Amino acid sequence: MPTGYHTVRGRLPAPGRHCREGERLLEAAAARPQSACGARARMTGMWVSTKAQYGLRALVEIGRRGGEAVPLKDVAERQGLSQHYLEQIASNLRRAGFIKSIRGAHGGYRLARPAEAINAYDVVTALEGSIAPVSCVEDDHVCDSRNVCGTQNLWFRVDAALRDVLGNTTLADLIAESERADHARLVQLENPYASTV
Repeated sequence: MPTGYHTVRGRLPAPGRHCREGERLLEAAAARPQSACGARARMTGMWVSTKAQYGLRALVEIGRRGGEAVPLKDVAERQGLSQHYLEQIASNLRRAGFIKSIRGAHGGYRLARPAEAINAYDVVTALEGSIAPVSCVEDDHVCDSRNVCGTQNLWFRVDAALRDVLGNTTLADLIAESERADHARLVQLENPYASTV
């Protein structure tokens, strides 16, 4: 699949309605059963690999530390990830300009730009390439069935909804959500009868 953006010209939906559609699609993907090794069962066509999932988790972890250089070992331990695999992902994130490495005894990684300037779509496509649900919505794809297919517009809407959700979710949003979840867990631990709603 080609890397980078795949623009659907003249077919972008109204953000609000399709943002909700995209969220439902992403929730459905997350709810799929896990395989024996703990990884999500791969979806046919529309999928996001562990590379993109772990990349976003690493960026959230690094972003939560402010300007502090964060060793990958710390990220791997806190997130329960393979440090070796994380090193490969960090190399890709660095080349894409999301993080920069800091050398020295207190070295590690920090964000290369503000969290507000990084969105989930940019990260996922940098690590995955295209995340189009089906090949017919790719820019360079010519569909032989376009004159008889009754589903092409559906896939354009799905593709646009996914890009809408990911493109309108910044790393700052994910960091804030992570911090709220941690706070709710702390409140629950301190008072197990407290409402987290």
